[in-house]
Amino acid sequence: MAALEYPVILVISQDGGEDAPAAWSLTQGYEVLSEGNSISYASAEASAVASTLAMGNRTRIHTNNDSLRQRLLFAGVDNVASAREYSVIQSEVREFAAKNNVKMFLRYRYAEVNKTVPDIPKPKTSTKGTNRYGRLPRLTIATDASMAIGKTTVAGIAWVAEDGRHSAKTVDVGDGGIMVAELWAIHDIFASIHKSQKLLIQSDSTPAIHAFNERRKIIENSHKHHSRKIEVLEAIERNMEHRDVQLTWVKGHDGHELNETADKISRLSRHWYERGDDSLERWREVDRILLEGIGYDRSTKSFIDDMDAREAS
Repeated sequence: MAALEYPVILVISQDGGEDAPAAWSLTQGYEVLSEGNSISYASAEASAVASTLAMGNRTRIHTNNDSLRQRLLFAGVDNVASAREYSVIQSEVREFAAKNNVKMFLRYRYAEVNKTVPDIPKPKTSTKGTNRYGRLPRLTIATDASMAIGKTTVAGIAWVAEDGRHSAKTVDVGDGGIMVAELWAIHDIFASIHKSQKLLIQSDSTPAIHAFNERRKIIENSHKHHSRKIEVLEAIERNMEHRDVQLTWVKGHDGHELNETADKISRLSRHWYERGDDSLERWREVDRILLEGIGYDRSTKSFIDDMDAREAS
């Protein structure tokens, strides 16, 4: 089986008639089986997806259920693989599905005859990265969000780190507004950066910075605030444990390389959603923005000087 270039959540299920267990698996050795008494194959797949959402949208959800894919996209889940992407790794999906469906099927058969159900192996926890990341200098990351106010509830969000790491997503903020999107951009960092890494997060949103700094007070008085605002602040608070984070304001559109780059990527992410563009080619636009903005060449994962960057672009 060819090695995949990015982590993939594979959504799978075992059609057990009136008792269909659902399962999903993440590549790179991380497997989780999510059990549920589903009345149909479709509801088993939906149950499998639901169990993956807690991981956030930093990995792709692959499913061959077109109806489920469309429902997820309509609900604003932006990390759903297209049918084209699914077909590219179809054999890998089938291999994972076959393996995990057998595991899930056996667990249900154990339960039916009142035998002890074997535990599902859980990922091993490790503290190896704690000392390594804790000794590193504070990492500067700029965040931004883009939203067509009054036209859609979906916003593009992005963050760009000084070491070249980055993210481009869309989130459905309902009627929570652009500030909620700015907060989700901040939260998205925690999914990819080790918790021991000290962070300096730059944002050009004064309201988002205020909400971040006053999040505990706001959560305590949740009845006075918008539910979407409370939702993202609670998510941030859960991820702040053992983190050393400084959040600072930078003036937008004022020549800050990281901020300008994050701004362009967030707008690009929103435009992808508006155009319905789910092609793999769209990531070349991100590559170009990173190269022109901070001189980061994603193909080699290295920085090049300004002259080389101008020639390459």
